[in-house]
Amino acid sequence: MSNTVVSDNGFHGVLIQPTGAGTVTASLSRVEIYNSVFRGILVNGGTNASTASINAAVADSVIARNSAAGITVGAATQKSDVMVIRSTISHNSGDGAISAVNSNASLRIGQSSITGNVKSWLVVQNGRLQSYGDNDIDGNADGDPAIPVVITKK
Repeated sequence: MSNTVVSDNGFHGVLIQPTGAGTVTASLSRVEIYNSVFRGILVNGGTNASTASINAAVADSVIARNSAAGITVGAATQKSDVMVIRSTISHNSGDGAISAVNSNASLRIGQSSITGNVKSWLVVQNGRLQSYGDNDIDGNADGDPAIPVVITKK
């Protein structure tokens, strides 16, 4: 999906949740997602009897003013892996800007801005949240904690 505005909808702005087998790949570039009742982006693997894993990338995008969270990666049984690069995640409520839920969920973020959110980030049930160490995290209601795991760019 590229050059797209998703706004003012009654559920998630973008939901990536496979129902079959295999590997699902998704690329979102220059996407703006505003005012979703739940999450701006939800990447959710291993649900509804699905055995599919997910590899997704979000680049040069804006995810703002969503009620539950900006970007959430969840993975009940299968791997869900998301990379966010050069994006702005701002003014989201609930779980805040970004979150990783369950041990099969992984979110990596670099060169991005996280500002004005209720929470900067959230990790639940051993989800993996990693930073390339070059993000701007400032002006969030939780005091702007740095993402605890910094990884090296390759």
